[in-house]
Amino acid sequence: MSEKYKVELKLPGNENKSSSPNGEQKFLTVQQAGFIPRSVRLEIAEKGVLPDAPTKNLVSACVLLADISGFTALGEKLTAEHGDSKGSEEFATQVSEAISALVNVVHKYEGEVVKIAGDCLICMFTLLPDEIEAEDDEGSFTRGKQCALNLLQVIVETNPLLDLHGGLSGAAAVQRIHLKELRGSSPRSNSARQRMKKKDESQITMSKKEYERSKQRWFLIAGRPIKVASGLLDKAKAGIIKVYGGMQISRDTKMADIIDVEMQTTEQTEIQRKQSVRRATVVDKYMIELAQCPDLAYSYIPPIVQQKGDGVQFQNEQRRVVVLFLSLPSLAKEAVKMDGVNAANLNDVYSALKSILSKFEGLMRDFLFEDKGCTLIACWGITQITEVDALRAVLFSLEATAACGSLGSPCKIGISMGQCFTGVCGHPSRSDFVVMGAETNMAARLMGKTKIGSTLVSERVYNATKNYIGYDMSNPIEVKGKDGVFRALTPYGRKAGAVRHKSAEEWENTVFVGRENEMKMLRAGLKKMTEEKKGGAFILEGLAGMGKSAIVWQLQRESIDQNIRYLMGTGSAIEKQTPYFAFAQIFCASANLASSPSYGEVLALKHTYELDEDDVNALGIMLPTLAKRDENGHQLEHGRLEARCAQVVLKIFQSMENTVFVFEDAHWIDSQSWIMLQMVLPQLAGTSMVMIVTRPPNVESQMKGGGQAGTEGFNNESEGKIEDEWLEDDDRVKFSRILAALKKDSTITYLELGTMGLDSMRELIAKTLEIPSRSVSDEFVKLMDQKAGGIPMYLSSMANWLKERDMVSKDDDGNILFKGDIHDIKFPNSIMDTVMERIDSLDEQAKVLVKVCACFGFEFRLENLEHVAPKFLSSNEPEHLQKLLEKLSARNLVVPVTGESVSKLMKFTHQIITESAYSLMLDSQKREVHLAIVKDYENSSVKFEMDVLAYHWLRSGEVKRGCKMLQSAALKAVSKIVFV
Repeated sequence: MSEKYKVELKLPGNENKSSSPNGEQKFLTVQQAGFIPRSVRLEIAEKGVLPDAPTKNLVSACVLLADISGFTALGEKLTAEHGDSKGSEEFATQVSEAISALVNVVHKYEGEVVKIAGDCLICMFTLLPDEIEAEDDEGSFTRGKQCALNLLQVIVETNPLLDLHGGLSGAAAVQRIHLKELRGSSPRSNSARQRMKKKDESQITMSKKEYERSKQRWFLIAGRPIKVASGLLDKAKAGIIKVYGGMQISRDTKMADIIDVEMQTTEQTEIQRKQSVRRATVVDKYMIELAQCPDLAYSYIPPIVQQKGDGVQFQNEQRRVVVLFLSLPSLAKEAVKMDGVNAANLNDVYSALKSILSKFEGLMRDFLFEDKGCTLIACWGITQITEVDALRAVLFSLEATAACGSLGSPCKIGISMGQCFTGVCGHPSRSDFVVMGAETNMAARLMGKTKIGSTLVSERVYNATKNYIGYDMSNPIEVKGKDGVFRALTPYGRKAGAVRHKSAEEWENTVFVGRENEMKMLRAGLKKMTEEKKGGAFILEGLAGMGKSAIVWQLQRESIDQNIRYLMGTGSAIEKQTPYFAFAQIFCASANLASSPSYGEVLALKHTYELDEDDVNALGIMLPTLAKRDENGHQLEHGRLEARCAQVVLKIFQSMENTVFVFEDAHWIDSQSWIMLQMVLPQLAGTSMVMIVTRPPNVESQMKGGGQAGTEGFNNESEGKIEDEWLEDDDRVKFSRILAALKKDSTITYLELGTMGLDSMRELIAKTLEIPSRSVSDEFVKLMDQKAGGIPMYLSSMANWLKERDMVSKDDDGNILFKGDIHDIKFPNSIMDTVMERIDSLDEQAKVLVKVCACFGFEFRLENLEHVAPKFLSSNEPEHLQKLLEKLSARNLVVPVTGESVSKLMKFTHQIITESAYSLMLDSQKREVHLAIVKDYENSSVKFEMDVLAYHWLRSGEVKRGCKMLQSAALKAVSKIVFV
């Protein structure tokens, strides 16, 4: 039946085979294979090639939707018993155990778990060979009912607080669909398809990240059986699975009610007997199949799993995640019609959404047909937390809404943000990466409440993006899990002026201290430019929060009366895919133009700088409204205008005197701006002052690929390619070329910003709290240093935060004192997100090590780390640990203690890093590491205090032993007091 209804679109790249150069068959690991639906694995194993995509074939199958209920009560109970963190982890563990048990049951009845959609299993039962031979058309339906009864029994046996309800359809045509992301700016255009047919993808130059995306495939099912099962699910109460035809299955249902023995033929009875015998071994058979899955099937592993990696310690985490649900109602309606969903059109929508998602650096969690319709689930913050995750999600929603509308498949979207459990869930034979928590549910419910063509966001998302996005208030809505009626927010577009600049009020209130050496060199550069008419280039380099931008603003403030003009261009994590975004800012400021110049502004521009029409058209590559276009709307000469544009820009720039060109956040500058800078900056630096403000070039997060998704980790043997065949993913390459060009005509001064000294910290704290420096005690400065490590942004943010919460006070002499326990400090999200971004930019092994280090505490002995860490790393070799420590030291995360050799004592550079890394771990992971630490301490030649041992015993879960240690420590302390 499947061949009869097969519909396919042959595209290049579908003929890949799974073998090594010497012809030896390669296989996925069992864990990797478990992420792929069984029917897909078997199809690839049988044919030895990937299925064509996009393609659709029909099979006759029953669909069972099994939805777990009781989550809310279970979550509340576990939170009350264990607290938020441990309760959330325990909740995820118990849900995973329940899903694993259910998957096991489905496999016993030889069904397939196609999707693990959160708390719902989407299962499919097709006819088995012996049922087809016996012409038992009801075979799949019977097994579906038997499975439903067993699921209801198993769920309460696994966890009495959980229950199940569901719906089972009859046997009908189910669409098995394979998708593949198409390249091209217009996925549905014929020209894009023709280009793909004419040009072999292996000859197309692309970045590694694009190449990996081009290999990704996606599998899903659609059809009326899902709609039928969804309708039955909605009507079923807890403990009931409704069956097509009117039957209701509960735990009281007898197997005889499902199988009418009297109506069965002899052959059917024999089939039932054989299937009953097979159930004892079928799960083992499925597990064996996992080990025989060709590595070619890796393309079907979900993107979020590929990014996260597999087989790494501590991959399950508690993280702040932005979750987005996107519904496509028109595709859901099309899927239940006689002809089913059009695979090519569905693939176009999938391609468009995937490309926009990649642009805004999100990860696809799932794309499926389910009880809510046709749904895409995306996440931000899974592999790397940044302060702009919420903004990226909202910008994705605006662009995705427009794209889906233009493709004739309008969408509706819900977005929420908060702490979630992230990790692998399910049975070894079928698992998935899940994002669980109240925010996931909220995003789904907001999606359900919004209108088609619109988006609803939660209050947290609004607060994180309100300075950049314009919002309208929704009508009053009510959602499950939230008491009462409330209003959500609907984004309608970006606010004008997305680039960060100082307001007049900020100019007056900005606190700036220290950095005298840096300011001295910059002042000398200004003097040289104004008096000697000689330029120069200055590179300000430092980690986030070191005060790079503050130095630029202070220089502006000091020279405001010297007739010096500052032209500012800012890179943006959001806009790094927007051509000329950073460079256009500087150009518009220099020529006094709006981003969309009026007719009068264009006339003035042409007159002032003697430009002709072709010059103005060349500027259109930066400012699209200036472009001359043909009848099809395409810019004339597009693709050959960069050099002329650079000449026009340089002509304008060189007409100005005493000008400082500032490029902030250069690590986020878009590729086209880099090209323009390379052509223009070297000629400017002879007479003007150029300042490039950036992070250190070895921070992986500033690579387009993001860490290992960039050119790092790629070698000459990878896919038979050599590195210079790939586009430059690493902006360090472009940056070094600009520096090399600058050196020819001007001097370059490097200003590497480090942490502040104690005196500078004292002054910054005093100015922030508006008190004399002498009132800030040494103890208070050391306390702040312990938490912030001398980073100006952290210090000022913490000082303001403590002040606002009345956690600091003055004594009678005006001295500042800290009230409370330093361990009670909970840092503002902006600081935590910055630190999380640095931790997330590490490779997986280095991230495991920094978590292990965090369990030791702020300071620890290297000898003990060498004993404990290898238990959680992929290698026991000392060289492996040493290389990872070198990475942490290079990132300024964990360093040797001053005055000690590297083999003795190590410490975190800031307490915030310790707490951030520790917060990513689940409680079970923390217990495991603390247990290893305390056992090593007790066997160490160094004697540790009993309170230290007690701390680790308590954190390991050995409460009785920890309490006994505490008691001993207390008695020892009392004895010392008595002795004194």
